[in-house]
Amino acid sequence: MDSSISSFPPLSSHPTPLPQQMLHHLSHLSPRFATFLTGIPPDCFGLPTASSWSSLFLQNRASALKKTLKHFTLQEVNGVTQVPMDLIMQECNEWSDYVVGFFIEQRLSFPYVKNVLQQRWKDKGSFEIIADKDLFYFKFSSNEARQAVLEEGPIFIGGHCFIISSWTRGVEKQRAMVTTILVWVKCHNVPKELWTDDGLGFVASKVGIPFRHDEATKQKKRIDYARLCIEVNVSANLPDSFTVELALGDERIISFEYH
Repeated sequence: MDSSISSFPPLSSHPTPLPQQMLHHLSHLSPRFATFLTGIPPDCFGLPTASSWSSLFLQNRASALKKTLKHFTLQEVNGVTQVPMDLIMQECNEWSDYVVGFFIEQRLSFPYVKNVLQQRWKDKGSFEIIADKDLFYFKFSSNEARQAVLEEGPIFIGGHCFIISSWTRGVEKQRAMVTTILVWVKCHNVPKELWTDDGLGFVASKVGIPFRHDEATKQKKRIDYARLCIEVNVSANLPDSFTVELALGDERIISFEYH
């Protein structure tokens, strides 16, 4: 054996501690990379091991976050998790002031609906609007504005019926069950011969099932159009107008405006 090799002293199982300056530089590296550079296990020069690095990270992260959520012990019955009633009522109170709106068929985009309603309800004051994939939710700054919107009933946006109602627990399920709705229709060019309860019912029957007229129509305080509440099928194609014959050769065109 080469005597020059045998003259090297055996490696110590306890390496000489590294200088502080080198430890400072190594402290910025991951334990694995520091070991790769030096060939020395992390615990030999004071760097944290992988598990302690993770613990340190989680500890620092947790100390920077404030806990805002409550932990619950969940109860299951036949594999179904039961929601506590007090939790349900708490959420009902949170949403009870909201008005909801939805389309029966094609859902229009959020920006478009928001822009249309901001113009339509600009006299109602400020309101918030949010949406999920099916429903639009509105919160008004005053109860008077909220009530006025609810009384307005269904409206038409981009030619599509938009149903409005107060929020209830079942509104999301009921949406899929709606088959008929009440809509207010402006009937233009109604002949004076038909400006009676039966005559207006005759006109409304072209659209759907007559329900009622507004007070101004009933009292004939506004006669440029008749405003009628009519029940219609949500899948029906609503007419824009129709022609009536009052006498031989006397034809009139009555037009409808849905709003």
